Amino acid sequence: VQSYLLKSFSVQVLNKLHRHLWWAGRPNNIHALHFHPFNGRNIIVIELSKLHLLWYEDKIFLKPLPEYLLSTEFFNTYIANDKNLRGLVLGFLKSYARLIRYPVDLQLAKDKFLVPKDLEWNTWSGIAAHILQVPREDINMRYDYGELRLSRVNQAHRYCYCFPRLYFTQKHSFKQFFAQSIGWQVIFYGSVFVMAIFAAQQVLLTTDQ
Repeated sequence: VQSYLLKSFSVQVLNKLHRHLWWAGRPNNIHALHFHPFNGRNIIVIELSKLHLLWYEDKIFLKPLPEYLLSTEFFNTYIANDKNLRGLVLGFLKSYARLIRYPVDLQLAKDKFLVPKDLEWNTWSGIAAHILQVPREDINMRYDYGELRLSRVNQAHRYCYCFPRLYFTQKHSFKQFFAQSIGWQVIFYGSVFVMAIFAAQQVLLTTDQ
């Protein structure tokens, strides 16, 4: 069970990128769930912890909250005694405590199959209040950050792990591939080239004088 849970909630690569995540998001930046449709984002349900809270253009990816994580008995039996797993699960739960802040968020989460259908607001609000009191040092460091821009996580991943490897890719148009994979390099080296030409012109003008 613990091996399955560790694999299911692993955010190992994001932890390796932790010191670069400032480029992709802000600490503790998690909007209430109902804000995302209001802001024009589609909620995409996906069973990949590596994509939980990552967003791209008009999509935000969210991993569903399994019912077993709401069981105190399950938590104490399989999670509490494993420091690494406990930090991962507490961070994941804390992200949901921030996503589901109001009854409207809970109803939206049910409609999107993110939480169990029979989860009541009184039950959830009690769980969330408890989770929000968990100190930072008990939570996996990935959850120091909230929502992350996928395109910038890709850039950070490429910087750390060598071009052209990306953190996550879908089927992209050439424009999207260019923007995420080579666009920033063309801009950077293009700027350097222009500056070099400008400097050379200044030298020539000085020589002519």
